[in-house]
Order: sequence, then C-alpha cells, then structure tokens
Amino acid sequence: MTSTTSNVVDGVVRSPPTGIKVLSVGDGLAGLCMGIESWRKCHDVEIIERSTSIVPSKVHVCLQNGSLAIPKREFEWNLDGSTKHAAWPLKVSGCFFRRDVALMFFVHAQRLGVPITFGVGAIK
Repeated sequence: MTSTTSNVVDGVVRSPPTGIKVLSVGDGLAGLCMGIESWRKCHDVEIIERSTSIVPSKVHVCLQNGSLAIPKREFEWNLDGSTKHAAWPLKVSGCFFRRDVALMFFVHAQRLGVPITFGVGAIK
C-alpha cells in the first residue's frame, strides 16, 4: 500500500510517493538543487556526476534581487555617490563562493539520503 501522507525528514517536508523516476546530471548548484527538490516531491531521484568527487569551484556568486549572478564589479550600493539603500551605512557583500553553496547542497543531499554516484557520465 502506498502512503498518501507527507512526512518530515531532517526538517524537510516530503510529499507522498509519486512513482516518478528522475535523473539529475551533474553535481553543480543546479543538479544538486534539482535533486533535493525532486526528493522533496518524493520522486525516485538519483544524481550522477562525471567527476570522481565533488569539484570545488572558485567562482564568486552573488545574490541580486533574489537570483544568483556572477558579479563583474562591486555592488552599486557600496560605491561612493550611489543611492543609499536599506543597508546603508553598512558595506554589504552579498558574495560567496559557489563552492561553499555546492558543498552545503551536497551535504544536505547526503543527509536526506539522495543517492549521488560519482565517475558516471550521462553519455559514453
């Protein structure tokens, strides 16, 4: 008999099983996030990655209007003469390392039990 109720795993609400199989290719931000979200929707999910381990990236990523972006320069509100926003007079840095976010998603996926297979490509 299939469950029709949601349950909570590691603080995440998981929907009833859907019977849908999902393959997420790549352990980057999008692949890990999609794998976690598919798991949350209770799809049968697996993440595969061509590399033999999670690959640290040194690309800076920033949040701009709630979206991820790679900055070309410092945020405008930190520049002299710009309009003062809600954070003024603080010097705000919305930047972080993409590697740190990927590792956070990776650890979260592991805690949830999302299978991640390394050394496997999507094509031969």
